[in-house]
Amino acid sequence: MPEIFSINEAGNLRIFREGCLALLIVTQGSAVVRAAGLRWSVIAPGALCFGEDERQEIESATGIRGAGVFFRPSLINAALTCENIRGDPGSLSRTDRLDRDFLSPFIERSADYSGFIPMGPALIDRAASLIALLEGELHRKSDGFWPCRSRSYLLELVFLMFKVYRAGGAGRVQVIDDSISGRVIRFIQCNMTERILVDDLCRRFETNKTTLNRLMRQATGYPAIEYLNRQRIQSACLLLRDTGLPVQEIAYRAGFNDIAHFGRMFRKYTRFTPRKYRELHFRSA
Repeated sequence: MPEIFSINEAGNLRIFREGCLALLIVTQGSAVVRAAGLRWSVIAPGALCFGEDERQEIESATGIRGAGVFFRPSLINAALTCENIRGDPGSLSRTDRLDRDFLSPFIERSADYSGFIPMGPALIDRAASLIALLEGELHRKSDGFWPCRSRSYLLELVFLMFKVYRAGGAGRVQVIDDSISGRVIRFIQCNMTERILVDDLCRRFETNKTTLNRLMRQATGYPAIEYLNRQRIQSACLLLRDTGLPVQEIAYRAGFNDIAHFGRMFRKYTRFTPRKYRELHFRSA
């Protein structure tokens, strides 16, 4: 199971667990991070993604607060190890490669990206809430599904990091896009479980339906509600494929309050019922 940790101090600290990836959600403060002979500044809010072989140290921390999680690659997909996530992707199946890609923020490094992902307030709040939900489920063990539910929160958290990382392009310093479409996309990603209507989006972002859908098509290829539905179904596919949670709970987690409507929408976008999709793609941890 994943292991939760928190930081709330000044000074120096080391974040490392043998054979584990680590994710730290930094909600307040600033620090200097050192790894592999390099040092760089980190200013909240944002996320630090650590590889299994990175002995990163946080130095000169000032008012830093945050929470994080250690986890092994096999918690994302039982076929993944610390060795094969860095090896030839061709040795993995198509599904395994997809799950391996979700770990890109933890294993890819470049002159532009050293492991820190700047995030806006809404996204950082969503990430912090997933950490809290994960910690709560690990503590309560509320029912027989607690291992699946705990893992599902971890999957959602890793998938969120992947989406923000990929949205940043080559340079991660420009992750936050303040265009209307950029703000709508962030709002949808952080509020998928809530009831969202086009009229509500138009009021919130002070635009009209025609302009909103035109901007969303330019940014994503889809009008606003189509983009929302695709994000919800993508989230449901992840949980159906990689957890054993009941279909009804997955529908609710993906933002559908009506199981029949969820089934219709799922068939529309995948051509399968949720149960058939799970039968074809399920991979236990």
